[in-house]
Amino acid sequence: MQMADASVIEDLPLHIEGHELLVPGEQLPLPLETLRVVNPEPWELGEGYKWTVDISFAFSIERGNSHSYELDYAMNTVWQCQDDRYILKLRGELDEANDNKNADNWNIIGKYDSYFDPPDGEAFGSRNYWGRHMYAEEDQFADLNLRYFTGPYIGRDFLIRPRFKLSAESGLSYVSEDFINARVQEYPGATWNLELSSDFLGGDSSLYMDQLGVWNLSETSDMVINTSFGLSFPLLLGFEAAAEILLEYDSGSVEGVERMDETYALRLGYYW
Repeated sequence: MQMADASVIEDLPLHIEGHELLVPGEQLPLPLETLRVVNPEPWELGEGYKWTVDISFAFSIERGNSHSYELDYAMNTVWQCQDDRYILKLRGELDEANDNKNADNWNIIGKYDSYFDPPDGEAFGSRNYWGRHMYAEEDQFADLNLRYFTGPYIGRDFLIRPRFKLSAESGLSYVSEDFINARVQEYPGATWNLELSSDFLGGDSSLYMDQLGVWNLSETSDMVINTSFGLSFPLLLGFEAAAEILLEYDSGSVEGVERMDETYALRLGYYW
């Protein structure tokens, strides 16, 4: 058992009575809240990193009166230890109908987080951190050759529990937008990231929302917001399925391009 003060109790019988933990050798019972982890993994003891990867695809082919195919892909990988974490996310879409491409876009973000304070006694929740991210995206049909931004941010893990997880970040970035036809733009931007998830529906399923936003501080009416909503649920042998809605909003989109782009997908993925 790993306790809230990071101490470890090994090979001792334990007894829970009410909301107290009775441990041999302790003169007084311990509040149950002081128990952080039972059978902690090495990374929870400060030894190395925990690595998780989630890769998923949504794919369809249509033949007959029309010929089309659609491919959506996504990857999310995290290296986590007690003091810091590395995150890499990739998402893309490639669609074609009757030999004419009608969607070709991708985005990627890499992040590094370093925690200010040690984990508390409640399953590694309520922790503050600082970080730096680098983001890039391309969307041919939005006239976007390349948008990228990089900069620092501060964040907080408000809760890290299966029932409800919540993390929020806010920072400043240098933003560059290279359009295919429109003029290049460079500006300082305020960024935010919001992540929520919950296993409220049970069965190891997860309701989730992930939002990334960039606000142009030079032209405050210009804002980019990418939001995904979804429900994922496990299948067998590490496979999982998900129903997802992706909303991509750009208030400063060029003439002839819709401000809101919507994608609905049923995904099949693998997690380890």
